[in-house]
Formats: sequence, structure tokens, C-alpha cells
Amino acid sequence: MKLICAILLQLNLFSTGINKFIKDFKSQPGHDALNVSVSIRSLSSGQQVYEHFSEMNLPPASTLKLVTTATAFEYLSGKYRFETMIYSNGRVNGGKVQGDILLEGIGDPTFGSPKFKDNPFEQVLKTLKENEIHTIEGNLKVLNNDSARFPLEWLVGDMGNYYGAFSSNFNFYENLYTVYFNGGSRVGDPAGIASIAPYDEAWKIRNEVKTGEAGSGDQVNILNLPFSNDIRIVGTVPLNARNFPVKGAIPNVNKIFTDSLYTYLTRNGIVINKRLFPENLQNEELGSVLSPDISEIARETNYKSVNIFADGLANFMWESDSKSYDEFLKLFWKEKGVDLSSHRFLDGSGLSPLNTLSCRSLSALLARMKNNTEFIASIPVAGRDGTVAGLARNTGGRISAKSGSITGTRNYAGYFTSLAGKKYAFSIYINGFNEEQNKAIRAFFDEFFTKMLALKE
Repeated sequence: MKLICAILLQLNLFSTGINKFIKDFKSQPGHDALNVSVSIRSLSSGQQVYEHFSEMNLPPASTLKLVTTATAFEYLSGKYRFETMIYSNGRVNGGKVQGDILLEGIGDPTFGSPKFKDNPFEQVLKTLKENEIHTIEGNLKVLNNDSARFPLEWLVGDMGNYYGAFSSNFNFYENLYTVYFNGGSRVGDPAGIASIAPYDEAWKIRNEVKTGEAGSGDQVNILNLPFSNDIRIVGTVPLNARNFPVKGAIPNVNKIFTDSLYTYLTRNGIVINKRLFPENLQNEELGSVLSPDISEIARETNYKSVNIFADGLANFMWESDSKSYDEFLKLFWKEKGVDLSSHRFLDGSGLSPLNTLSCRSLSALLARMKNNTEFIASIPVAGRDGTVAGLARNTGGRISAKSGSITGTRNYAGYFTSLAGKKYAFSIYINGFNEEQNKAIRAFFDEFFTKMLALKE
């Protein structure tokens, strides 16, 4: 009985201190309307040991990637690898393909990504040589990639930018391209385009980018709807910038890939004659390209917050079994004892501001994943790694956290080991702030995480 009373006293002291800290923060000018939501859950008991409006349904932003990657570990396993097939459409005779070379993807979001070592061009070339093919009489084509699964709830202003690149059955180079700008010598001068890579001459680019202040960074927005070659670029790059990179979402991935593959293969001795052949010739399997495994993909997704990786995983998991990712997630986790029924999941990345997820439910899901060491290893350590390298540097590597930020929202979720040596899952959201409050929000999180480690039971 005395032990229980001592535990309750410790928790009450902790709660009182954190509640006062949050109250003082919200009492600052302009902070009274902010939403602050917190859930801390013991991994040993599975119970919430601290909460502050933890039931509020708020946009999870990129902390939703934790849900997506956790689901991938449970649904697919950490060793699962995507396979992109290589076929010849037509007979192979005397080293010649009497037809086309076809590639068919099943949704690998990492195909051709520079974040991984494998080069798909090299693997296609290797496959052709293994089959003693030196000439392709037809063309290079991508199969079954005529639909894209992007949420209509994404903001139009996001979709032309690299973080708004949508996932399809076949993806290449994270479906992004880079525009390199040269800034002017005076603020307000037009900024010219030095180069674009990769590039398609069919793109109709309208460059309205100007020169901003020195050190102003990337203030460029690329406006482009999926499948459209009309691209408008607005905003500013820094004064006197040279080859300043800005990334956009490729609107026509198939063509960019086949053009790039054509260049690579012809430079490496493969003749491609581009003759026209019927599309209904018999396909013959030549080989395949395997992706990294889920554990590697999840690590890149969570460390670097790569939207297309998360959305690619989400799309692949729900498509065959459910009407939507929302339906799939809720049914999947219900069977594992986690109730997500009151929330809304429109994508796997958290890009849509209309996604909703409470801190209470997120910490419950994380507690459910406490024994999956591969999943926990995919989450960066605060003060050391990934998008949280600059956060809570004085916490001694005790916190593993995924960050999440969209306009007016900053969130963190993950795991920590208290100074007393006990382990917890946590989730904390702040929602409703403006740009002028960014510095205060950052200071709040740094101090909150220090206080969080003092939790005692």
C-alpha cells in the first residue's frame, strides 16, 4: 500500500509540474488559443501515466509516418522487399528482342532513389546481358502505371513540390526533379534557370522566381497538377545564388524513366531501334529488380521524413484488401487491440492537414510496438539523428522521436527512457501557431523534453 501511495505521489508531483509548465506557456501573449495535447504511456503497464487533452483529434503531420511504418512492419514484415519485373514483349532471337522491353512495378516507392546504393539502370543492363540481349528492336515501356493514388485532400500548393510527389505502381528517383537557379545581383531581380535535371522538353515551364535577400534560403513554390506539363514556378532564391537547387514533383514519371534508361543503355552498348510492335505479344520474364527491405525503407522514411516512401507503403498495403487506407488501418489495428475508429487517415505521410489522430491513440499504438526492435531502430534519436538532430541536445540520447510539421502544427512522438531508467511511449502536439511564434514553440519543446525525462513512478 505504501508503495502504491509513493508511486501516486511521484506521478502527482510530475503532473503538477508539467501542468504548470504548459499553463505558463499558454499564458504568454498570443498563446492562449494554441492547442497543446500530450500523452505519456508506460511501456511496462501500457497505461497513460500523464495526459493533457490527449483525446483531442488534431493533424498528426509527419508523426503519421510512425503509424504507416509500424503497420508495414506488422503487415509485411521487416524483411519484405518490393519486386519490379523486367519482361520482353516478343521473342528473343540471336540476342535481339523482336519487340519491346517492359518494366512492371507493384508499388516500390524506392526504385531509383539516390538514398539507396542499388542503381536500377545497372540492374536492367545486367539482366539484358545475362539474357545475352544486345539489341531491342522496339521500345522501352512501363506497364500498368496509368493511375496515381494521391488524396484529393492534399493542398494544391503542395502537389508540384518534391514533398508532394505522389506514389504510383511504378516510381523512379522518388518522382522528383531539380531546378537549378541563379539569383540576381539585386533584390527583386529575376532569377534565371541554369539547368533542370531530369528534364522533358514537353514541360511548359513559366519561371516567375525573383531574387530575395542574402541567406533567405529556398522560398520557391512549384505549382503543377499531376499529369500536367504546365509548370509555374514562383517565389525567391537568395541574392547572387548560383546553381541553387529547388526540387519538384515529376508529372510524367514513365517518360522520364524510359528516356533516362534509353540514354544509359545505349551508352553501354545496347542498340534500341524504337520500331513499333503490337502491344499484345507474349511477355517473357527476363528478371527483376528488388527493393531494399522494409526495415531499411522505414529507417529512411522516419529519419528523413520522406513522404513518397510513406505514401508508397500505405498505398501498397491497402489497395488489394480495402476501399481506402483509412478503412484498412482501422480494421488492421482493431485486430491488434488499438482503436483508431475516431480518427481520419487520408494518406500515409501526414501531408494532408485533414488527417486526424489523437496523442492518446498514437501513444497506444507505439506501446503496442514496444517489442519490435526493428521499428524502434527506425526512429531517430533526438539531438543526434535525422530531422530531430537539433532538438533536445541535452537529453543524452534518451529520446527517440519522429517530428511532424505542417503549417501551424509541430508534433513529436516516439519513445524515451526516463532518468530513473523506465521506458515510455509519448506523443505531443502543438497546433494553431503562426510563424512569429516558431522560436517560442521550439523553446517549449526543448524544455518539455528535459522535464519529461524526470518522470518517476
